[in-house]
Amino acid sequence: MKKIIVFLIFIVAIGIIVYFFYPSVEEKTIEYTNNGEKIKILNEKNEIIFEYDIFEFQKWAKENWDNIFETRPAFGEVREVNPEYFYVFDNTAAISPSNNFLAFSVNDYAVATNISFVGKINIKTKEISLVKDKNIGGIRALIWSPKETHVAYILDTARSAGDYLSVDNILEMKKEFTLSDDDIIKALMEEEDANYQSEIYAELMPDFRNIKWIEKGEKLEFISSSYDKKAIRWNIDFNGKNLEKEGIFEK
Repeated sequence: MKKIIVFLIFIVAIGIIVYFFYPSVEEKTIEYTNNGEKIKILNEKNEIIFEYDIFEFQKWAKENWDNIFETRPAFGEVREVNPEYFYVFDNTAAISPSNNFLAFSVNDYAVATNISFVGKINIKTKEISLVKDKNIGGIRALIWSPKETHVAYILDTARSAGDYLSVDNILEMKKEFTLSDDDIIKALMEEEDANYQSEIYAELMPDFRNIKWIEKGEKLEFISSSYDKKAIRWNIDFNGKNLEKEGIFEK
């Protein structure tokens, strides 16, 4: 009986410690209104605790554009990217694990090309920052790393869905690395036997997908396609080093 009482006291003590020192993070949801012109964050009671509209971002971007980019992003010689053409937020926004930050993306479009940008907002202060590197393609979902140091995402282009996989350092607001079909081809060529010639991979569409952070955010796991349309699972360090093939699977 004494052992049971001691055990129950121990359980209660653990519960008190967890309650006061490790409070649960309230679940929040993202809502888009006005066809994507405004982002709202709702708490568990469905109350609006944050909202930000594209016109606020346009104003901020125009005021800060030349401080962010040494050379203005452009569609070749056609025209420069214009913040006034960020008409809506992409449907990609993601709340950080701590609920303190919102990652989002916007894009400009010309000559059959999207140029996209990743930003971060402090939910409490509305302080905003933008990654100082452009992306070619439209961004799919943004995935926060567990420690909130990086965001990962896939880029779809006119050539192919899942054409690139990219990771940004969200603390320093800069590009960490980007993977393309060339990186996958190189990795496959290094390990395949001599019968696999470069011509086999000439038309490889990587179709990057199923990205997720593993090992507490030290690595990113993802799937790409092989030359024969099978699925290859890979992992790579958060800084773009040590690309490793885990295995090949049927689709």
